[in-house]
Amino acid sequence: MTRDLRSQRAKLVEDMKTLNTKAATEKRDLNPEETAQFNKMNADQASLKTQYERIEATNELDKEMSQSQSRSHVDPIKGSNFTLDNSKADNTLTREYKSAMDSYLRNGNQQQFRDLNVTTSGDGGYSIPTDVAVSAVLALNRGSVVRKAGASVLATSKNTNIPISTVVTAAWEPEATAWGGGSDTDPSLSVFNALAYRLTVGTKISTELLDDSMLDVQAYITERFVDALAQSSDNAYISGAGPTSQPTGLLSGATTKVVASNTKFTAAELMANYFAVPSQYRRDASFASVANDITIGTVAAMAQSLTAPIVPFAYGTAPGEPDRLFGKPFFSSAAMPITYDASARVLVMGAFKYYQIVDRIKQMSITRLNELFAATYQVGFMGGFRTDGKCVMPDAFRTLTLGTA
Repeated sequence: MTRDLRSQRAKLVEDMKTLNTKAATEKRDLNPEETAQFNKMNADQASLKTQYERIEATNELDKEMSQSQSRSHVDPIKGSNFTLDNSKADNTLTREYKSAMDSYLRNGNQQQFRDLNVTTSGDGGYSIPTDVAVSAVLALNRGSVVRKAGASVLATSKNTNIPISTVVTAAWEPEATAWGGGSDTDPSLSVFNALAYRLTVGTKISTELLDDSMLDVQAYITERFVDALAQSSDNAYISGAGPTSQPTGLLSGATTKVVASNTKFTAAELMANYFAVPSQYRRDASFASVANDITIGTVAAMAQSLTAPIVPFAYGTAPGEPDRLFGKPFFSSAAMPITYDASARVLVMGAFKYYQIVDRIKQMSITRLNELFAATYQVGFMGGFRTDGKCVMPDAFRTLTLGTA
């Protein structure tokens, strides 16, 4: 349809040019009749342009809405796609399910879920609609330091095995010589079995607020949960104890290369830690450093010193922009050690794409606690999601570790 409108407009424009060319050839202006004809054609072409642009804009909106409802979503941190498991139809995306979720959260009504033959999730409560869960995880990406630094994120609904590799090297071989001199030079491999541990969060909402029909209950609860989930999960990605109940923190997997001479580190030791990271990882777009605010303040003070070596530190200037160390992002995290004790790992730097996070998006759920806070006219909500994480290339990171006094 827009093609026809464009063709009609193109013909009108050609006719307008013909009128102008004729008058110019005869070295005169348009006469009154030609002027009226020209003005009418000009108005008609402008109308046709408005019509097809409106149609094209509507088509683009339809396309955008269709893409937003697809099962492929863009990670805002790295711009790459992650794909959800589509092996089964996702009934949480239906209007009926979302209506049932709103009724359940607002007044505790479970009848609509029963009518839809929906049972509680394995973790209790009812599963959040997948598109809402995806939005929550994308918000986690913005609120988590490790995710913002460039960690790889895999969204799946299954247990996942991810290989952990040592460095792979290449070597020149003479003609007719066995590869590797006859020895096996394959990197050693181990496996990260991503179990996805449950992280739980809770909140209370007054019954008066729930009775407000203007309140988007799902969005309100999800927003309140996300900040708490981002902070707690980030702490585990950095310093988590590991495989029995939570993700294995980066500090447990990164290579410790440089140890400061005592419980205070110097500019020279900081630079040595940076250059201890192999160059292929320093060049990576996901290279970043993470430390506590106290350590960042120490580094900033070093940068103000006029004595060599000068530390290349710069403050972030825009809202949400991290500081920079060696020209790369320098993030602050409360999960990093605060006290400067012996053997404390006060700073970690490396290519963060080699920290692997696994999320179970489809297992996000919310449980309404009707009676627990009834005496104060409040309703409790408990929710959470499952996640796991581990460093899959220890050589891509270095920690600055303090020595003894």
